[in-house]
Amino acid sequence: MEKTERNLLLEALDDLGEDNFKRFKNKLRAAPLEERYKAISWLQLEKGDPVDVSNLLISHYGERYGVEVTVQVLGDINQRDLAERLSRADLLRRKQNSDTPEAPELGEEVDFHPEQESETRGPPEPEERDISQASGSQPESTG
Repeated sequence: MEKTERNLLLEALDDLGEDNFKRFKNKLRAAPLEERYKAISWLQLEKGDPVDVSNLLISHYGERYGVEVTVQVLGDINQRDLAERLSRADLLRRKQNSDTPEAPELGEEVDFHPEQESETRGPPEPEERDISQASGSQPESTG
């Protein structure tokens, strides 16, 4: 089975154990976030198990940023080995999947280069031309 960010997050949270998982949730609610993101409410986190919290991370922050936040919080609670393991596993997973382009996350800026579109679309459709001008001659005027 392919390891997705969701699976990697769940594995990391499962590995914390009960006490460290509580510390993780407590730090997560106050973690510094990029401006466009909001903290997960304590009401949602407090009773959540690792499955619930990994789902909350992805639903609030998306897969990529959810992993980044998790790595940051793991480091904050002195779980640096686990943070490093999660970071490496995610990097490896992304490298393995780099052949297939990822869809941008909601709100993520996308660089669009129309000149590169033709590479993926195949040959262009033939252009419609005005037949009256195709021969290069002007119609004779009568008069």
